[in-house]
Amino acid sequence: MKTKKLGILCATLLLSAIISTVFSQGLTGDSINGYSLNGNLKIKSAGTYMNFGVTEANVAAFATSASFYGFDKPIMLENGLIYTYNSNITFATTNFAHSIELMKILISNGNVGIGVPLPLTKLHINGSIRGNLIGGALKVETTSGYLELGPQDAYFSHFNTDRPYFKFNKTILLDAGAKIGSYNSSLSLGTDIAGERLVIDRASGKIGIGTAVPNQTLSVVGNMSISPLNTTLTTYGSSSLLITRPATDGSGQYISMPRVGTTPWSIGTVYNTSNFAIGTSRTNDVDFTNPSFVMTPDGKVGIGTVNPQYALDVKGTIRATEIKVVSIDSIPDYVFEPDYQLQTLSDVDTFIQSNKHLPNIPSAAEIKENGLSLVDMQVKLLKKVEELTLYAIDQQKRIEQLEKLLVKSNK
Repeated sequence: MKTKKLGILCATLLLSAIISTVFSQGLTGDSINGYSLNGNLKIKSAGTYMNFGVTEANVAAFATSASFYGFDKPIMLENGLIYTYNSNITFATTNFAHSIELMKILISNGNVGIGVPLPLTKLHINGSIRGNLIGGALKVETTSGYLELGPQDAYFSHFNTDRPYFKFNKTILLDAGAKIGSYNSSLSLGTDIAGERLVIDRASGKIGIGTAVPNQTLSVVGNMSISPLNTTLTTYGSSSLLITRPATDGSGQYISMPRVGTTPWSIGTVYNTSNFAIGTSRTNDVDFTNPSFVMTPDGKVGIGTVNPQYALDVKGTIRATEIKVVSIDSIPDYVFEPDYQLQTLSDVDTFIQSNKHLPNIPSAAEIKENGLSLVDMQVKLLKKVEELTLYAIDQQKRIEQLEKLLVKSNK
């Protein structure tokens, strides 16, 4: 029994001596023969070392004199976090002779750079991005919806979204030769208030403004104002051409040609009629009601009236150097025929006393009520002149006869 206890004591003393030697000299080859700070373990191999253990209250440290740590299996993190201490996080590849930085996370602001040594934004990438959609297109998804971007076939670079609209906060500029087109539909331009404003028909190329179904090369539903070069369009009155149709029933359409500082002129149709008109003072979007000149569909012309009843209907004074009337059917030369029955002056006198106007001449009341026909009046006045001529000739004959009788009686 004494011999057995002595053997155990000797074995214990020998093991203590071996452990003491290992931790006092460090690790060499496959043996442990040294020590480390605060009791941490230090492993030496091929002239380098690695320390690991707890160096302070909150830190378990790994330290090495080599250039890299090598792992032949994936590293699994229990809480999923990787931290750095007073430095950036860098992910790189190496062949031991040359290292390539792939990703860097800055300690100062958390910016992440991929292929960028000093990222300027939260994610700064130098290179292409490939998504998991068709052809590698990218999908960006938020709580409001998604945006897909990138080529998805051999012909198109796609922008797709589940939202009703795409919104850009800056002007869209196209390079030389680039175009805006549509695919399998007409091209529409619109606003968020009234929807479609301009449509280019896919099949015909016809343009519609204010209409989705243009039937001409340019179809406009609404007013159109055109200004000349180097002028500023501020109101209807300062433009050079205004095309409008203000009436809700479609009548009263006209083209106005206003000019600042002068009386504007307009041509179009009179409100609530089919009459063509020319007039003034159409400087804004109001009905064309009182034009100066009107022509009806059957060819009647009105000046100063919007409802002419004759080939030329003038309300106002006419001034001319000459008026020629052609194709008058009847001129009263028949007065000079031998069988013409000339009224006696006695009959004329009786008529005048009773009617207060000449026979076959309209009275003042009739002219006021029915107007005066210049041709008819000229013919009637010519007849009266011819009759007066006959009266004068007859009186001259009577005078000559009386003179002959007077001469005979004085002999």
